[in-house]
Amino acid sequence: MSRDNNTLAVQVIGTLAHGGAETVMHAACTGLSGRVEGLRFRILALCEADAFARRFEEAGIPVDCLHGDPRRPLRLLAGTMRYLREHRPAIVHTHLAYGDRFGQPASFLTGIGTRVSTLHNVKRDRTACERLTNRMTGRLAHAIVAVSESLRDTWISERGMPPKKLRVIYNSIPDPGMPRGGRRPGPHGRPPRLVCIANMRPVKGLVHAVDAMPRIAREHPGATLDIFGADTGGHGDTLRERIRRGQLAECVFLKGPTASAQAVLAAYDMALVPSLSEGFSIVVVEALAAGVPVIASDIAVHREILEDGHYGLIARVGDPSAIADAVNTLCADPDIYAALARGGAERARKYSRERMIAGYADLYRELAWRGGR
Repeated sequence: MSRDNNTLAVQVIGTLAHGGAETVMHAACTGLSGRVEGLRFRILALCEADAFARRFEEAGIPVDCLHGDPRRPLRLLAGTMRYLREHRPAIVHTHLAYGDRFGQPASFLTGIGTRVSTLHNVKRDRTACERLTNRMTGRLAHAIVAVSESLRDTWISERGMPPKKLRVIYNSIPDPGMPRGGRRPGPHGRPPRLVCIANMRPVKGLVHAVDAMPRIAREHPGATLDIFGADTGGHGDTLRERIRRGQLAECVFLKGPTASAQAVLAAYDMALVPSLSEGFSIVVVEALAAGVPVIASDIAVHREILEDGHYGLIARVGDPSAIADAVNTLCADPDIYAALARGGAERARKYSRERMIAGYADLYRELAWRGGR
């Protein structure tokens, strides 16, 4: 570690809420605390921090919030710089768009901290500000983590990220070492119970799962789709209107957020993951670990996790008919269903928490050594 053997790593993120990136941050910080000698953490939320912050604080990890406004970028950048001068971290680890946009230049301008960014998704690259953030991150960060091989390839080919700085550290689920696969008989001779677990945002493609239900319900009377996830941007209204227009109130249900996807999955026959874009898909791995066959959209990271359909069914992106076809396949063929339930549990072990923690431990040792020279 660094020369004083007391290395502070500050995690910088725009909003600290219950989401995929924040869950990975929590798993990494709690897993590394005590494992890497002298390493300790603080969390800096630039704009907002909700009740999810308590999970860090309960683990002894302080959470600070600047309550900044990204529409006043110079003020938010100055506040981030003041924070780094006050705490003088050895490592500044940024996450998501605002974390990169303000955390990376604040560290560079103050000369405080070795810089790392984790790429959690395929961030937009349309506006001048977005393009500047992406290219600035590639230039300023000393190391960059991509959460999947497919995401790494996308950032290199489409965003010009320097390959030498990039490494892959897969996201993990809480306990893939205890799979429940193989116990589920499948929905043969009865209507299937389907589930989607995702925050209600357009990019999650939930409307396509809803639009698949009229055909699924006709061909499998009594079939149901439960959707779990927080409605943070009002997209739930779009889904409710879709349900109303399709007269699906008796087969599609919006259940709200859940604290444990793994606990929810145990009650279902199939998991639908119709996302339009993902950097990594934790819910796919959670379903694999639970022995719940997955029907996922045909995007790069789903093909990567499912090995091009070996461990789950792939459906065309944005195509409700393809989703319904896949449901029919699993309902009609008990052998395919059983094979996916068994094989998924084994596949999930690749994404163990232990492997993720080991990857971040190696990274932090390298960064601390760099900063301590």
